[in-house]
Amino acid sequence: MSTPERGSSYIHPAFEPSPMQRAMALRREINLQADRHVTHPFIVIKELRQARADNALKALEIQERYTTRYGYVGDLHGLDDETFAKLRKTLLTEGFDHIFFIGDIGGSASLARLQRLFYQGSDSPKDNKLWNRYQQLKKADVDEKTILHELKEGYLNLHAYELVLENHGRLSDQEAREQAERLADEEILQKILWAVKHKHYGHYVSDLSDQIITTLASDVESYYERFARMVAEIRLTTKAKVHVIRGNWDPRLPFDFEKGTEDPVPLVEQRRRFQDRKYFQEKGIEYYATVGFVETTDALHVLVPFDAVAKWIGEEGSLITPERLETYRRQVEEARLVNRTVIMVAHAVPAYRMHRKPSTIEGQVTEGNLRRLIGKLQPDEIVYGHEHFVRQDESGNYLHLDTKYRLYVLGEENVKDSGQDEQLADLDQKTEGVIATYVPISTENFSGVASLEVPKKVKNKKPRGTGGKRSPVRVGWPGVPLKLIDPNLPTETILYPRHS
Repeated sequence: MSTPERGSSYIHPAFEPSPMQRAMALRREINLQADRHVTHPFIVIKELRQARADNALKALEIQERYTTRYGYVGDLHGLDDETFAKLRKTLLTEGFDHIFFIGDIGGSASLARLQRLFYQGSDSPKDNKLWNRYQQLKKADVDEKTILHELKEGYLNLHAYELVLENHGRLSDQEAREQAERLADEEILQKILWAVKHKHYGHYVSDLSDQIITTLASDVESYYERFARMVAEIRLTTKAKVHVIRGNWDPRLPFDFEKGTEDPVPLVEQRRRFQDRKYFQEKGIEYYATVGFVETTDALHVLVPFDAVAKWIGEEGSLITPERLETYRRQVEEARLVNRTVIMVAHAVPAYRMHRKPSTIEGQVTEGNLRRLIGKLQPDEIVYGHEHFVRQDESGNYLHLDTKYRLYVLGEENVKDSGQDEQLADLDQKTEGVIATYVPISTENFSGVASLEVPKKVKNKKPRGTGGKRSPVRVGWPGVPLKLIDPNLPTETILYPRHS
């Protein structure tokens, strides 16, 4: 018998890998793919089986057998029709089992634009020319000449749009700008100081003229109707259950504050232009105006509306009482006993410094109270909105949408942010802390949807970076992309053994 030449592809039958060896090789490759994509090996197996499914129905059956899919939608406000259509398409096609809207459904394009101009002095999220910049100048104790120099351009942008609104759109942007530029510097300075004295955007809007407020309010209801139609379509054509968390604009649109007050004073509910709870109730939409819970076989979601952390226990009007907090705690403990992951979804920011921007006094209060709630309940993750723009680093560069940070629970009343941004690939370097995921508002390049797949048939459902193997909530990421998984893995024998 001749000996095969050195370097040939011939393998002696004695060296054929056994089924056990093939299984071990496949397991190693699956774990490698899971680490590469920051997901659970169980999800990789699910993706492989789906890729080899004979038809779409079989692929869907595999999906439902292996995982539960959750979607999280950031603030909506005044999305233009094109961006809203992209959001709608994503929600209708992603195959979610549950969809959570993080709040601030209400708004309009004009309200959203005026807000950008008030805080930034322009339509660009990177600009810092008005209210936000004034907070920094105030701390530096600069003189009025510096204030005028720094904020004049931003204020003229704001005032020009005020003129457009006051004339109900009959004045063009260019004409309004020319009119604004006729103001003398001293008058501009006084108008700047008047605008920036307001504690937040709603406080400022409510002090504008009745003509401007009428224009701003005129198209708000149409945006709610657009949202209700989308929810009805999701219910009719998908399996998803929809949950809406109350934001800060939903109960009080920006013009729903008393005029001429030193601090913001919300109008009583009967005087507000839009009754949010009544509206959602009439539409049959599940709406959370107080802390609520959504429990499935693999996860407990703790839903936190804005007003729930606007005041704390003992303060007049607080939505959280000691008795309710104890109930929340018990529900979380019971979920952990049956190996459910705990995810908090909040319409409030747990760490403003991670957004590299000043916060309002209201923002500081809600940040502190949200941290208290995190300290009491200690979720595995927190997903939040309320802010609108993609986070930036210290140099002003946009961070990747999936950039995370951590909150460390040092005690029930002591929760600190890490101060460090983390990329997904680095999460496994630590095993402590609450993973924080921020979902910005929809843009031209981002659908506004975050997603999560929780594997059903595993005991440890914690996310990576906290002692588990599953992916945390992913922003702008529909799952593990099939094309990145090697299609030549030896799965036919291992995953689909032939029966003799």
